[in-house]
Amino acid sequence: MKKSIMLICVVLFGSFLFAQEKKPISYLGIGADFPVLWEFADKGDSDYTAIGLNFNTAYITKSNVGFIFNLSLNFPQTIHSKIGGTTYTLTSSDYKVWMNDEMSFGVLYYFLHTDRFYVGAGPIIAGTIYIVNDKNNTASMYGVSMGMGFNLNGLFRINDKIGITGGLIGLYNFATFGTMKTAISTQSLTGKLTQFELNPYIGLAISLPAEPRR
Repeated sequence: MKKSIMLICVVLFGSFLFAQEKKPISYLGIGADFPVLWEFADKGDSDYTAIGLNFNTAYITKSNVGFIFNLSLNFPQTIHSKIGGTTYTLTSSDYKVWMNDEMSFGVLYYFLHTDRFYVGAGPIIAGTIYIVNDKNNTASMYGVSMGMGFNLNGLFRINDKIGITGGLIGLYNFATFGTMKTAISTQSLTGKLTQFELNPYIGLAISLPAEPRR
């Protein structure tokens, strides 16, 4: 008897949760991200961690489909490079400029879509611009990468104006175009490296108009 009552309660609660009238929403998220990247190149492999500013905006329709744009302005903190069996560790203090800026766009399906909670996932395409210049001006690297992956996005609306947004971006950068310059040579990086990235992000969400005023 108790089990039957519990089952009925769960069904009623679930029906209430998902039977609410769905409305389209839109928001702007401002916060931080903490990417980790693994890079595989012809002459050696590297991994690095970073801290960055994250901006994302999304529009979620009544039919649970969402469109999301994400901009990450990342500042790498530590890099470990393995070249010829030797591992080198560098930090942000070793560089004058070290930036890794990333933009992505995706179409997500929000499998949880209530009045307050939204959780969705879907594929994304992305582009990354990187600029590196060491402290002594002896080496520099710049270029762009193209990739694809996924975005797992969540939103909790505290009220009709603000909320908390967060998620996880996973990327495979399969095409890189760039150049590395040193005091003695200039090398092309085009087609010579691939990258995998995981980028968790969190921030404050500010509601934007989702429907035209009548």
